[in-house]
Amino acid sequence: MSLMLFFTLYFYEKRLNKDVYEDFKSISDAIISAKLYTVTDMNEIKNRLSSDGKWCFSSCKPVLAYSDISITKKKPTLTEDTIHYIANTEDNIWIKISIPNEYIAGDYEKLMEILFIVMFTILLFTFLLIFWHIRRLTQPLRCLTTLCHDIQEQSNSVSLCQSNSFEVTQLYKAIVSLLNTNRYLCESKVDLFKEAAHELKAPLAIMQARLNLLQEDKNYNLDKYEKETTQDILLLNSKLKELLFLKEIEFDMQQEYPLDICMMEQCKKMQERFKRLMQLKKISIETNWSNSFVINAHSKVLQKVMQVIFENVFIHSRPNSVIKVQVYPEIKKMIITNEIYTESSEHMSSHIGLKIISRLSDKLHYEFHTSSTKTLFITSIKFNS
Repeated sequence: MSLMLFFTLYFYEKRLNKDVYEDFKSISDAIISAKLYTVTDMNEIKNRLSSDGKWCFSSCKPVLAYSDISITKKKPTLTEDTIHYIANTEDNIWIKISIPNEYIAGDYEKLMEILFIVMFTILLFTFLLIFWHIRRLTQPLRCLTTLCHDIQEQSNSVSLCQSNSFEVTQLYKAIVSLLNTNRYLCESKVDLFKEAAHELKAPLAIMQARLNLLQEDKNYNLDKYEKETTQDILLLNSKLKELLFLKEIEFDMQQEYPLDICMMEQCKKMQERFKRLMQLKKISIETNWSNSFVINAHSKVLQKVMQVIFENVFIHSRPNSVIKVQVYPEIKKMIITNEIYTESSEHMSSHIGLKIISRLSDKLHYEFHTSSTKTLFITSIKFNS
């Protein structure tokens, strides 16, 4: 822009000089044609030229008024502080017309002021336009910032922060997802404490009553108290693990999308996971995976559910026995049959009971049933997805 301003002023100055030279030439030609160079009074020459329009056009009159006209028989000397024009007549008389540089300097400075005002106006307008455009582009980002800080708006944020930008839209969706996850975690933490307090209330009350009985009755059997208290502690531990397992399942469901999962691969993973236990108890598995089936489920959630099911099967199976897994791909159903072993390996158990698996059946869209005979325990699971 400064370069454009420089060239504009440069060419305007050249134009002013050219116009002055043309006016000087017109005045000089008029003086020669009217033979006014014989007049010694310069003011008389100007008056005659100004009064007679045929010698001096109206465009020449402003220049004529400020010009200095000198007529000599010798070639006049030139000075740098003036704009001048020299003509020679047939009588060898020299006519010099000059005007101070300040004559065009005024117009030059006036144009410079006008251009400066115009340029400043353009720059100001451009700045305001850019500022408005940047504000418009960053409005969704400011909206997202407000959304992150304003907890009250998070629950109804679907229509907020709309933008035509793909990147901003994706960022908005990611932030809303994080906010929803954060809110879910906060609510889950509160629910966890509530459920833990509810589940532990009865066992802790029983332990407190038993402790009071021990303090009041000096004849109370200490071995019995120790055995019952140990059972209560194990019960508390089991309930806490089950509760944490449920919350972990809920969190995993929030974190991942359902996928198509091959159940034959899942069962192979379970065999590999419990390979050491199977070797210790010398247990083998008999399956009919001629045809597998695929279900749509949360991968981590399904893996944890299947792990609990197979853990209970392996731990409570009789050593040197065969676990039979019957598969019905057409109805997406599995039946696991194992021989019951009363002295189970509880020290290897995660203490997550099958009741929890039944409790999760509606949420995870499967049907879970167990039954038993004198020697066999039968586990049935049918997937509805």
